Amino acid sequence: VSIKPRSILQLTITGFLSVTGLLFIALLITARQLDGLGDRNVNLMNESAMALDLGRTLIELTTALERNARQYNVLGDEDILQLYEERQLAFVAAANRLNLLQINGEIQELLSDVQTLEQQAYQGFAEANASAIEGMYAEILRVANRIAAQINQWSNAQIIEIADETEATQQLLTLQAFILVVAALLLAALFTALITRPLL
Repeated sequence: VSIKPRSILQLTITGFLSVTGLLFIALLITARQLDGLGDRNVNLMNESAMALDLGRTLIELTTALERNARQYNVLGDEDILQLYEERQLAFVAAANRLNLLQINGEIQELLSDVQTLEQQAYQGFAEANASAIEGMYAEILRVANRIAAQINQWSNAQIIEIADETEATQQLLTLQAFILVVAALLLAALFTALITRPLL
């Protein structure tokens, strides 16, 4: 049985396109999975860094607010009052931003507690109740430290999760690459046989 050159050419092109297409699909799948993993890792790291920074901010602002409250109760300086109110707004903003991250239920509850305590302390400050303020800010600082500790634990867990997910993805990609390369070689062998057999 004779095969026209045109038929052999078509078979060659078909074989080439099939093998090339299969390898292209393998590359595309790998690229998409790596992009997805990279985006997830970047988002997790950014979220973790933001949460850690906000946790530290709550502690620093709590200490500063207590100091300003005591100074104002002693000196009655309007500049100290303005500074206190600016820091109070910054505290509320930091707590709200941290709350929006919705890290986990325990941190959400602690944030609710610290915001309630801060509002009570602010009210006590407005009423010039110095003794109440001292006790309130000590409690706020305790809760803020618990929030920071919980964020640290969560951040460490995220790092472990990223490492595990990266390893699992690498193993999956290795398996996919092996299967697709074997399939491409089998296709190449098949079309080689189909092309050369009529010439024997």
